[in-house]
Amino acid sequence: MKGPISLILIALSTTALLVPNVPGKHLYSRKDVFLTGHTPNEIDDLHDQNAQYHSLTNLLDKYILTGSGNVKKEADYLINEIRKKGDYDFLKKVERVCNRAGFPVAAAGDEQERDDDPLPLPTSAPTTIVEREVLLRNGKYLTPEELDIGGMDDVISEVRRRIWVPLAAPLPLLESLGISPPRGLLLHGEPGVGKTLLARRLASVLSPLRPATFVAGPEMMEKFVGESEKNVRAIFDFPPPVHDEYAGVKPEPLHVIIFDEFDAVSRARGGSGETQGDAGVARDSVVNQLLAKMDGLRSDDEDHAVPTLVIALTNKRSLIDPALLRSGRLEVKIEVKPPESVEQRAEIFRIHSKRMSEGGWLRYNSESSQSCDYEALVEEMASQTTNFTGADIAAVCRASAATALERAVTLAEEGDMSVEENCFVDEKDMFAAIEEIRDQK
Repeated sequence: MKGPISLILIALSTTALLVPNVPGKHLYSRKDVFLTGHTPNEIDDLHDQNAQYHSLTNLLDKYILTGSGNVKKEADYLINEIRKKGDYDFLKKVERVCNRAGFPVAAAGDEQERDDDPLPLPTSAPTTIVEREVLLRNGKYLTPEELDIGGMDDVISEVRRRIWVPLAAPLPLLESLGISPPRGLLLHGEPGVGKTLLARRLASVLSPLRPATFVAGPEMMEKFVGESEKNVRAIFDFPPPVHDEYAGVKPEPLHVIIFDEFDAVSRARGGSGETQGDAGVARDSVVNQLLAKMDGLRSDDEDHAVPTLVIALTNKRSLIDPALLRSGRLEVKIEVKPPESVEQRAEIFRIHSKRMSEGGWLRYNSESSQSCDYEALVEEMASQTTNFTGADIAAVCRASAATALERAVTLAEEGDMSVEENCFVDEKDMFAAIEEIRDQK
């Protein structure tokens, strides 16, 4: 038998309010009014606001992507129409979304000045941040100069096209194109070319709202059965929390995972246990776990799903299981090569000797002080370091500085001024260091 409350709710849900059938309006039940606490006219206003808000966000997405003047005019007109309604709370919501999109909201009122405007749309800082808007602004940092990395123009350009652009593009546009951002990037190349440095610099640009996770492949492996797989699951299932200033942002911000020495946990799987031994079977199990987690980076619960980008680094691409390299997993594969041209090597020399030169510690010969010949010295050193990697060039700068420090300490011990007053890197120190590193290669 139904209780009195149940009977009341049934009556409310089945009895419609007598609302005139006005075009553009809706027929609401008593249950709608009971549950929402709004009159039919107020409910219609909410529907209108939702439609206006949806239209405005679509226009702002287009404006962010194209900067079109026509799109701006449409958005300006819609904002002015919203202002005429005089709903303070809704205006605040519009204000925030315009500020997040970097839309010049002050211009919306320029065409129609009104003394009775209920609320001007200020340009104050937003209280919440949309991740794609931050990524879009971060695009200016995705250059060799801003990343402070030399000799990688082609690599950074490819990362920008294949990784950053899809991450920063408006979701409605991606959905209309029927595509989604890549879930994996493989940076491969010989030791010392700067793969780890590049990955660390990219992490701050591609994941501005959440700290990236850095993993050394060999540290994943455990001697106890199942522990290595557990480590893999923990990395994907428990991302670090977002930065405090972005707490509560929805949808969940991107989680970037950087696997250094990726081949240590992703070796190609072998045959049965009889042919490869227990260690091989255990390693295969770790690869299987990686495959499962990379396939499960998306969740049906979009509100709580944490999108993940895996950046894998390796010196031995040939050792990685082919299943991990297929499209949809480590889809984007970029080879990081040693600097091949004189200009590429000169860029790296400038980065590693910049402080030395700007601080006045670099002398171009033993008799003269710093002069405008710095560029000539850099070009000469770059021309003599064919087949040097970025790590080798950094080692040249360290070795030359070590020679200068040794000379300064010796002079200080002899009582000839202090270490700081004698620590100058001469041109000959640089070229001696080049020969030293070349002999060690």
